[in-house]
Amino acid sequence: MNTLNKLQGLEDFPWDESERCVACGLCLPHCPTYRKKREETAAPRGRISLMRAMVHGDLELTDRLESHLDLCLACRACEAACPSNVHYGELIDSARAIVHASTPMSLKEKLVRRYVMDGLIARPKRLMSFGKFLRFYQNSGLQRLVRASHILNLFGLHEAERQMPWIPEVIPLTGVHTSPDKQLRGRVALFTGCIARIIDRDTLEASIQILAALGYEVIVPESQNCCGAMHQHTGEPDKAAALAQTNIDVFLQGNYDFILHTATGCGVQLKEYALHLPDSEAAKRFSGKVMEITEFIARDDYLQDLTFEPLTASAAIHEPCSARNVLKVSTLPAQVLAHIPELMIEFLDGNQYCCGAAGVYHLTQPEMSASLLADKVEAMAQQQPDYVVSTNVGCALQLAAGTGKLEKAPVVIHPLALLAQQLRE
Repeated sequence: MNTLNKLQGLEDFPWDESERCVACGLCLPHCPTYRKKREETAAPRGRISLMRAMVHGDLELTDRLESHLDLCLACRACEAACPSNVHYGELIDSARAIVHASTPMSLKEKLVRRYVMDGLIARPKRLMSFGKFLRFYQNSGLQRLVRASHILNLFGLHEAERQMPWIPEVIPLTGVHTSPDKQLRGRVALFTGCIARIIDRDTLEASIQILAALGYEVIVPESQNCCGAMHQHTGEPDKAAALAQTNIDVFLQGNYDFILHTATGCGVQLKEYALHLPDSEAAKRFSGKVMEITEFIARDDYLQDLTFEPLTASAAIHEPCSARNVLKVSTLPAQVLAHIPELMIEFLDGNQYCCGAAGVYHLTQPEMSASLLADKVEAMAQQQPDYVVSTNVGCALQLAAGTGKLEKAPVVIHPLALLAQQLRE
């Protein structure tokens, strides 16, 4: 059935990019969902064919077609393997934008998008207030009552609540941070993200500590916002662009040497502002200043001048898809952590495959996510590291959720947090 006249946003689909796919199939063994299902519709090649058929009007947009696109993790392992250099991430984002604009939302989706994505994620002050409520919820006994009532099951929120990490005290990190006994060597800005400023405060504080120890003035702009990745990957590029413009305006006001991030999932979005806003010179300047913090630290020769306490332990490095497949910085944590004496460093087996976190994927596709996480849990069980190190907060939360099934549970930690833990003052 030809549904061309029913679909919205077709003009934005990168058709020429889709035609670069020659259907060679070299991406198939690198795709986590194809590896699990062994179905063409669960592979990048098959999904591109589905996208093209949908956009051309040869295939009706049905729930089944949407489910094939939704199963994609957008891990972009296929991009790293593609000999034709097809930008698959651009294709899947565009296809999802068409689906979102062309199909009615369920009540649950409306509530999530309006009150969570737009009402909290995209509004930092509200998010911080919500973080304080969550901390009260966990520490007051209210959490036990809610879990006992099973009321969250009615709204499909029980699994998300179960995976919620412990919330530390919610205190803004905004402002200027320096080490008084260090000569200033540069001026950098720290991007804190949205969720990370509530649940990954240790990593942000550790990053400031290490940067200040290296002689940098660290500025955390108060008016920064969510990177926009969640909106970008769930079919709302216009809202993602608005968030991008806010961050561009805020960070370019400061004339910083670099804009550093601690979460590679956010980092990909920040780096690709220039792609999403192709006519913006400001976006190009912004993206040119963005750098993953482990890469920045690894490049700094002054790191060897810092002294770290020995740590008789083992650390397995997890490589987030965003770091491995897009930013190409996934091996740098090993280089940074090598400065800790006696620490044994290895890589987690199966790093070439996604952990199943993938933004909100673990909530929207729980079965596939759980299957992918099980592989990581098995790797941790076999290697038995004391620490599992990851540079993406979403992956860290996913891996931490899996450690509860292990007899010996490793500490899941960001490399900068482990580095700061061992820093000798």
